[in-house]
Amino acid sequence: MAERPGTLRAWLCGAHVVRLDQWCPIVSSYTAPENINVIGSTVLTGRCYGHPKGRHYDGKAINTSPLIDVFGRYARTRSGTVYRLGRPDQKWLAWCRTSGHRYDPKRPIRIREMDDA
Repeated sequence: MAERPGTLRAWLCGAHVVRLDQWCPIVSSYTAPENINVIGSTVLTGRCYGHPKGRHYDGKAINTSPLIDVFGRYARTRSGTVYRLGRPDQKWLAWCRTSGHRYDPKRPIRIREMDDA
């Protein structure tokens, strides 16, 4: 992964930001917040608002392109779209709690580097 700029403004670099609510990360089933793999095929599923290309109406349930980077509550996908993570899916949060995974609302997804595996 390239060296990340130190500020959110620099990281966003003029990108249009789409809000994603009722979201959760998925590979084949729920994924723990600390196990998101930047090189893998993890996507987000949720309801999008403000998609710039007009492909998706507000509130449409979508699966994003695979994640390539995360900065706080913002996630960038392979397609170049940046999503601001709004309210997470309540069932995913319940799964995190019952499975012993900590959810941090300021940093809801933590990328696990290949060296951490």
